[in-house]
Amino acid sequence: MVGAVVIPGMAFGILAFGAPAYAETTPTSGICNGVVNQLAHRGTVQENLLKAAAKKNADLIAKLQAERSVLQSSATTLTAEIGKAKEQVAALEAEGLKLDADIEAASDELAAAKLEASDLTQQAKTVETQIAAKQDQISTANSELAPLAATAAEAADALGAKNAQIASARDELGTLTTTADEAAAAVKTAATAVEDAQAELNQLVAEGTAAQKELDDKNAEVAAARANLTALQGDAKAAADAVEAKKAQITKAQGELATLQAAQKEAAEALATKQAQITKAQGELTTLQDTANKAAA
Repeated sequence: MVGAVVIPGMAFGILAFGAPAYAETTPTSGICNGVVNQLAHRGTVQENLLKAAAKKNADLIAKLQAERSVLQSSATTLTAEIGKAKEQVAALEAEGLKLDADIEAASDELAAAKLEASDLTQQAKTVETQIAAKQDQISTANSELAPLAATAAEAADALGAKNAQIASARDELGTLTTTADEAAAAVKTAATAVEDAQAELNQLVAEGTAAQKELDDKNAEVAAARANLTALQGDAKAAADAVEAKKAQITKAQGELATLQAAQKEAAEALATKQAQITKAQGELTTLQDTANKAAA
C-alpha cells in the first residue's frame, strides 16, 4: 500500500529565509534578541521535523520497496500463470474446434444412423408381415397335414386289409383247389366203377348165363354207381365253380389292391409333399425371424 511522503510546510519557509539567524552581542540590524532567539528555536524545531519526516519517508520507502518486491514477485507469478492460462485457453480452443468437428461428424453419423434406422424399421415391418404370412401358411399346411395323414393311414390300412384278404383268399383257393382235385379224382374213380359195372353187366347179358337176380343186382350196382357218379360230378362241379369264384374274387381283389396301392402311394406322396412344404416354410420362417432380430438389434 502506497503511503504519502510527509514534507512539513515549515521547511519551505526555512528554505525561503535561508540559514537560521544567530544573535550577536552588538546588534547591527536593529532586530531584538528575542526575535532572533525565537527564529533560532523555530529553525531547530523545523530541522527536527524534517529529520522525523525524512525518517518516516525512509521507512515508508523501505516498506513500499518491500511491497514492490512482493508485487513484482506476484506479477512474475501472475505473468507465468497468465501464460499458462493462455496456453490452456489455446489448448481448450483447439479442443473446442476438435469437439466441434467431432460434433459435426457425430451429427452426420446420427443423421445417417436415423436414416438407416428408418430403413431397418421399414424392413422390420416388411419382415414381420412376411413372418405373419409364413406362419399362416404353416398353420394352413398343418391343418391340411392332419387330413392327409389320416387319408394316408386309411389307405395303408385298406391296403393291408386287402393284402390280408387276398392272402386269405389264396389260402382258401388252395383248399378249394385241393377239394376240387379230390372231387375230380372221385368222379374219375366213380366213372371207372360205373364203366366196370356196366362192362360186367354187358358181359353177363352177353353170356346169358346169369340168373335174373344177379342181373338185377348188377343193374342196381350200376345204377348206384351212376347215382354216385352224378353226385360226385355235382360236387366236382361245385368245387370247380368255387375255385373259379375264388379265383375271380382274388382277381377282383388284386385289381382293388392295385387301386388301393395307387391311392396309398398318392396319399403318401401328398403327405410327403405337404411335410416338405411345412419344413421349407419353417426354414423360411426361421430365416425371416433371424432377419427381424438383426434389424431389431
